[in-house]
Amino acid sequence: MSIMSEEAVIRCEWTINERPERGAIWMSNLVPFHGENCFRFGLKQSSMTLYFINVYPCKSGFKISHVYLIAPGINGEEMTLRTEPNEPAIQMFTFVLDGYSHTDVLTSYNFYIHVVKTVDDYSYQPVDTLMGGQLWSAAKEALFTDFEFHLGDRVFPAHKGIVAARSSVFAAMFKADMVESRTQKVVIEDIEPSVFEEFLYFLYTGQLKRSAADIKLLMAADKYNVETLKSLCLTATAKDMDAEHLSSLVMKIE
Repeated sequence: MSIMSEEAVIRCEWTINERPERGAIWMSNLVPFHGENCFRFGLKQSSMTLYFINVYPCKSGFKISHVYLIAPGINGEEMTLRTEPNEPAIQMFTFVLDGYSHTDVLTSYNFYIHVVKTVDDYSYQPVDTLMGGQLWSAAKEALFTDFEFHLGDRVFPAHKGIVAARSSVFAAMFKADMVESRTQKVVIEDIEPSVFEEFLYFLYTGQLKRSAADIKLLMAADKYNVETLKSLCLTATAKDMDAEHLSSLVMKIE
């Protein structure tokens, strides 16, 4: 991944090994990005048109601004953004493979996708990828931790400074003369341990290991006033669009 202005650029490769039937539409499986199934690739044989589809813009807190294509005979050409009035929830980029035969399409296509954030304070930019993992490991291994979260029979060691910096609710709890600040233990009874572990992971790393489309995770983010995570969860509630429906949309576009 690289940075251009405030856009992150990611590369996806799609290889067609078997020629689809003449006149058919070739549609890839959903491609995940940051825990969400977001992208599909397609080829419409009748018009020799290649498709890149962002199934649900903003679902993971981002949208696509530009897509550039590299393939045999195609050197960084920009794909065209097409709009479908009846499906405003998708972004569809197209490129006509001029001069390609039905055999030529059996190749690899590299898509350079420019990603723009749609959630404040959450962007896809180069970072020290070790930092978040190292901080999370410090918590899991109780390295200089100074208090614990207790959820049923699960115990999560943590660092007051990190947790308080990320949540104003925890900051207020630790500053006040409350039982949690005296015992160095926070008992939570209304959040499932697996959900809280994902929540705590986000506090330490700024990332998620699973989909943000989780109402229980949203409730945790709301309870402890973690606005970025709350915004991510709110924008991740859309359902995936299946390949059959996308194929029908592609058929409508000339």
